[in-house]
Amino acid sequence: MSKLTIPIPIPKDDYHVMKNMISQNAVTIVGMRDCCMVHVVEHLIHGFGARLTTYNIDEEDKMNALDQLGRIINGVGEDKVSYKQLPLVFIGGRLFGGVDRVISSHVRAELIPALKEVGAMWV
Repeated sequence: MSKLTIPIPIPKDDYHVMKNMISQNAVTIVGMRDCCMVHVVEHLIHGFGARLTTYNIDEEDKMNALDQLGRIINGVGEDKVSYKQLPLVFIGGRLFGGVDRVISSHVRAELIPALKEVGAMWV
């Protein structure tokens, strides 16, 4: 059970950096620094014993980070999604959704199987 929080200065026009950060972790939360909703999602997922990584974005890096996330999300053949609202949760390197999707998946008992499938938890 480990939780890693890393501030991310994202180089302009280098979406490969962000893409690698997301793809190298079983669960990645990307959100604004000190956002209470990031904490809610961290607490829920970490409470299951799942490994997760949180990437905090500073206010001055928000627009660049949203641009990079948009290129990652909409550039991999997934349905076009709104990525203007953070936090976003990636499971297995793919966009899972925002806070609403995480909570609703938990209520429908779909969250834990998704975490197990990508090896974020082994129970």
